[in-house]
Amino acid sequence: MTPTPDAIVELTALKQWVCWRYETKPGADKPTKVPYQPSGMRASSTDPNTWSTYEEVKHAPIRFDGVGLVVSEGDPFCGIDLDGCITEDQKLWGWAELIVRGFASYTEVTPSGLGLRIWIRGKLPGRGRSKKLPAGGAIEVYDRGRFFTITGRPVPGMRTEIAPRQEALDEFLAGQFPEAPPPAPRPPSRPLSLSDQELLDKALGMADTTAW
Repeated sequence: MTPTPDAIVELTALKQWVCWRYETKPGADKPTKVPYQPSGMRASSTDPNTWSTYEEVKHAPIRFDGVGLVVSEGDPFCGIDLDGCITEDQKLWGWAELIVRGFASYTEVTPSGLGLRIWIRGKLPGRGRSKKLPAGGAIEVYDRGRFFTITGRPVPGMRTEIAPRQEALDEFLAGQFPEAPPPAPRPPSRPLSLSDQELLDKALGMADTTAW
């Protein structure tokens, strides 16, 4: 039997677990992962009343496609998704390898077998981020208001525990999600040298237009 990674053991202490199932929404071209409570009622990544313990989702009386963990402001965890980073012959794209090695924390294979999820201890300044890459694949990072699937399939050779990586997270955000530069300040308006009477005349359409 494959031993459970230390990271998963640590996460089982949280009452932030959900079940999930693949579902295809009307008009969509591919299925999405929809969170559920073990009872079969829908769960929400923003409603703690719909979250469960690990034991509850593990022994759900209804069949689901997997289990997942909701990240929230009340926990120290952050998840980084690297979608489409594993080729069909099980090779890792170079861009993903650099990110994985940069964080050096617990990393596991996602349910599709073609992506990775990195777990770290760290908090985002503000909202989560996501983007698609020009050559295919995508990057997402969230520390609240989102559930992440848990497979327990660690990447061989990587750490089995969730490491504190705030500095690495800050550098990652600066490189992958740079903030837009602030708009250039508008040049100050040049004060007019007209007298009060001339201004009044201009406003009333009485002044000579050459006065401007």
